[in-house]
This record gives sequence, C-alpha cells and structure tokens, in this order.
Amino acid sequence: MGLVFEELNWLDGQSLSVTSATFGLIFGVVGGVIIINVAVKKGWAAFLTDSAKLKGDTKELYTEEEKPVDTRSAIGSGVIDNFAFHAALISVAVFLGWIINYALKKYLNFSAAWFVTGLFGGLWVWLVIKRPWGKAVDTGTLGRIQGIL
Repeated sequence: MGLVFEELNWLDGQSLSVTSATFGLIFGVVGGVIIINVAVKKGWAAFLTDSAKLKGDTKELYTEEEKPVDTRSAIGSGVIDNFAFHAALISVAVFLGWIINYALKKYLNFSAAWFVTGLFGGLWVWLVIKRPWGKAVDTGTLGRIQGIL
C-alpha cells in the first residue's frame, strides 16, 4: 500500500491507513463481543442460550476412555503415513500456488497475493484428487495440519 500512496504523492496515507485498520479491528472485536452477549441475553442466539453454559461444556483434559477420535486413516500405514500424505497434498497445493504466482508475474506482469494463488493451487489439487483418491483424504487430518500452519 505504501507504493500506492507514494504514486498519489500522499506520504501520510500509509500511516493513516494502518491506524484506521487498527481502530477498525479493535472496534470490530469489541463491538462483536458486545453484540454476541446482547444476542445471548435476549435469546436471539441459536447455539448459546445462557453465557454460563459455555463454561461447563468445555473440557480441558479427557480420560483414556473419553478421548475423541479426531482423524481416521484411510490408507494403510505400510503404504504411506496418514499425516505425510495429507502434508504432501498441502505442499503440492502451495507449490502450485507459487507456480501460478510466478507465471502471472512473468507472463502477464500481474502481481497477486501468494495465498490467493495458493487457494487456486489447492482447488486444482482437490479437483484432481477427488476422483481417484477422494476416499483417501481425511478432512480431520487436513484440519489438524491447518491448525499447525
């Protein structure tokens, strides 16, 4: 954004935009919490009916018998590790995003954010893999890897 403001000969624009974004973020978070609390107290929220319910529903540590199953292996561990397979899928999507970004810059002289081209790389990987190996992909494992990143 700094380059845009320099082209417009407005050097103070960058600091003003960062300040405005910071105030917008703070106002959005604080205002959102207030709106959620009002909605819960008035009974407009479908998930929570009482703010005290949330405290008792969360469990921090499970016993051995209560542990939930988060991921499921669809591929035999002798073939490939479940985590490694899903990490490879994400790596291919990121690499394809990098290639798309590079091609856009080199051939079209167009600059795009890398995460946007990474989304297109992920879409391409999903479209290719869903047919032959769709049953091998576990959304729980992908969600766990997403939590790491």
